Amino acid sequence: MSDKLIRFWFEFDHAVATPVGFRLGCGVTAKSETDARALLDLVWPVSANKPAIAKILVGIERDDLERNHVQPNVGDLNVRGVWFPNFGPVS
Repeated sequence: MSDKLIRFWFEFDHAVATPVGFRLGCGVTAKSETDARALLDLVWPVSANKPAIAKILVGIERDDLERNHVQPNVGDLNVRGVWFPNFGPVS
C-alpha cells in the first residue's frame, strides 16, 4: 500500500434517513478506498443506520465540492481523516 493519500467523496442513498451532517455527502482523505470506508465507519453516528453508498468520487478537489455549504465547512483535505462533516485528522 502506498503512503500517498487520496481524497474521496461519498454520496448516500437517501431511502434510509441520513443524519443531517451527512445529507450532502461525506469527504474523506485516506490511503485507499478500504481505508476511507473504515474512517467513515468510525465517525458514523452510532444511532443511525448507514444507508447504502450511492456514489463514490475519487480524487476530488476542493473546487469540485458544493460551494455554499460544503466548501466553507471542510477541514483539511490534505491529511488522513474525515473533512466533511469536519471530524479532523485520524491517527
